[in-house]
Amino acid sequence: LYLILVLLFLGGGALTIIAIQNFTTQQAHVALLIWQTPELPIGLIVVLAFLLGAILLYLVSALAAWSDKRELRRLRRRVDELEQAPAPAASVAPLGVQPLPSQPLDTHP
Repeated sequence: LYLILVLLFLGGGALTIIAIQNFTTQQAHVALLIWQTPELPIGLIVVLAFLLGAILLYLVSALAAWSDKRELRRLRRRVDELEQAPAPAASVAPLGVQPLPSQPLDTHP
C-alpha cells in the first residue's frame, strides 16, 4: 500500500513539474481525424490527458466491480439454495475419500 502511495506521489509530482514548466512556454494543436483543438499550452494538454486516462481507468474499474458484484450476488443465492436443500445421507463418502478401516492394521507378526 505504501509503495503505491509513493509511486502515486512521484507520478503526480512529475506531472505537476511537467505541467508547470510547459504551461506558458509553447502552444500546440491536438488533431483527431477532422477535429482540431485551438492552440493550448502543452502543460494543459498533459494535465487533460492525465485526467482523461484517470476517468477511463475509473470507468473500467467501476464496470468490472459491478460485474463482480452481480456474480457474488448470484453465487450467494446459489449457496443459500444449497444450504436449504436436504443434506445427503451420511453413509455416502465423497468421491476420492476412502473410509477408515474399522480395526487397526497389525504390521508386525
